[in-house]
Amino acid sequence: MRPKYATLFIALVMILSISVCQAEERKDEWKKPGFNFRGIKTVLIMTSADPKAEMDEFHIRRLENVYTNVFIEDRARWVNSSLNFISLNKLKDMITKATGEDLRRLELEDPARYKAEIARFTPLLTDAVLHVKVSSFGYDKRFVPERISTYTEQVEVETDVYIQDSRGNWRTEKRKIKKPVERTVVTPAHYDTYGNAGMKYMLIDNKTDESVWMLLDVREANGKDPIDMIERIINRAAECLAKI
Repeated sequence: MRPKYATLFIALVMILSISVCQAEERKDEWKKPGFNFRGIKTVLIMTSADPKAEMDEFHIRRLENVYTNVFIEDRARWVNSSLNFISLNKLKDMITKATGEDLRRLELEDPARYKAEIARFTPLLTDAVLHVKVSSFGYDKRFVPERISTYTEQVEVETDVYIQDSRGNWRTEKRKIKKPVERTVVTPAHYDTYGNAGMKYMLIDNKTDESVWMLLDVREANGKDPIDMIERIINRAAECLAKI
């Protein structure tokens, strides 16, 4: 990587990392000025999750299906884009076909050589790699102290009124009137539950090993399920990529 681009790349990664650590809501996108994205055709998707993200096997499997549906199977989404995404399993099959060696078996028998083959053939068979990482996932609880509030309510009450009849005699009559009554509402101290979800995307050009597009999306919402938030982030990222 060239020095000036390396400096920019490191600075961007530091900004993204700091943003996620602070758990601030962020929706940032960056792309390399002047880069010809039409020159990128085949893109390998590499997915991962931060160990600190509270994801179980169910969440991981569900996201694998979402990645496949959004980036690979939903061709209508990419009809105006030059990008064609492939999975790691697809790349293994391509390498197996090119070399005649079963990469899936090699992965089990010789992990070191398997990784070397993946690294060797990735820039030969693909134009770019899209690194997708779940950077945060889970729930936060926030303490909300007791709150006392007041409001005024118009209450209908019955009262005695003195009226004079046609003969000039005074008498008492009951009538209903509106009377302002101050009410007090006490909201007990409690904890609110916030779902949080964050993802980082980096598109790396295999020719230069440079980052040419990046997206950071970190969200939080009261009472929302993090897995649903992650799916919305994935769809947003795809929409942004389809426009570059």
